[in-house]
Amino acid sequence: MTTILCNARLVLSDRVVSGSVKLESGLVTEINEGTGVSADGIDLEGCYLIPGLVDLHSDNMEKTFAPRPNVKWPPLGAALAHDAAVIGSGITTVLNSLSLAGMSNGVDRAEILKPMIEGLELARSRGALRAQHFLELRCEIGKADIVDRYQPFNGNPLVRVVSLMDHMPGQRQYTTREMWLAAYRPKTLLSAEALEARMEQGIAERDQHGPANYLKLAKLAHAGNIPIASHDDSTIGHVDEAVAAGAAISQFPTTAAAASRAHGLGLAVLMGAPNIVRKKSHVGNLSAEQCAVRNELDILASDYVPASLLHAAFVLTRDPVNMSLPQAIAIVSRNPARAVSLGDRGVIEIGKRADLVQVHDDGSHPVVRQVWSAGRRVH
Repeated sequence: MTTILCNARLVLSDRVVSGSVKLESGLVTEINEGTGVSADGIDLEGCYLIPGLVDLHSDNMEKTFAPRPNVKWPPLGAALAHDAAVIGSGITTVLNSLSLAGMSNGVDRAEILKPMIEGLELARSRGALRAQHFLELRCEIGKADIVDRYQPFNGNPLVRVVSLMDHMPGQRQYTTREMWLAAYRPKTLLSAEALEARMEQGIAERDQHGPANYLKLAKLAHAGNIPIASHDDSTIGHVDEAVAAGAAISQFPTTAAAASRAHGLGLAVLMGAPNIVRKKSHVGNLSAEQCAVRNELDILASDYVPASLLHAAFVLTRDPVNMSLPQAIAIVSRNPARAVSLGDRGVIEIGKRADLVQVHDDGSHPVVRQVWSAGRRVH
């Protein structure tokens, strides 16, 4: 099947040009400059045509599966709803960030892990998924059995990132016990006494098992050639520890010092797109805008709002960051694709996957009009 998309503003790696692209067998096979409209082409009416977005950290699958406290949605329905939200946001490749331990909306994340993956697999087997879905495994190093929980995924080709994280208080995202209690009370729905007991148990477990688990998980990820993300780095020491363990990504660094250190040592600095849209972190940590102004922002991920990824890219082109549009789009397409060795996508180039998004922007908010995944129109 051949498709010609014409009269578009093509956002290429280094410039924006008026032109058209030809799609054949799921690939981009021609790129031509000019404003003409082919008789057998699809007129994009002067809109931008950008590469499909690549999202390395999406919490949306879990939120769709457990939308309210103690509510679990049917797995297939949750997978399809999540896919619709992703593709409608211009995201053609997504890493679903799934936790091997922890609580969310009063639901044990370990209990919903298997049905969530089964829902995605069922949707995939029926050809019902429009985006390409991979997995990011969130590994709480303080859980005594976290290495055992990881083992069933060892060798799974869908796993593209292993995120090593420590959400217990005293460091990283939650520097005090009070911060942790305030954040986890609505997540766990436990009484104050039960939550404090769980916190103290978690701290003790982390102190006993965390360092060894960090190294064991890093070794397993390396053996599987899976990129490691160090989560919530807040100190230079955290970054140095991540580099020593072979990490490739500093995921949501919480301080300017950590972000600068990570960028300087060659780790890809990944921040949340909602942080850019809102111009601040939802928990009071480092502003992603500050990273961008200092040219230390490499990747944006949608985190908890799929629609934020495209929006944030266009925000980066405005004051005070003032990136070029190709630079901003690279942060949500080419750069994340390269970070997880998906070199066949993330750019509009001959021979690459025809993952493409038609975007209308009037200067206030970008709007997704059409989406193609591997050359097939899916939205």
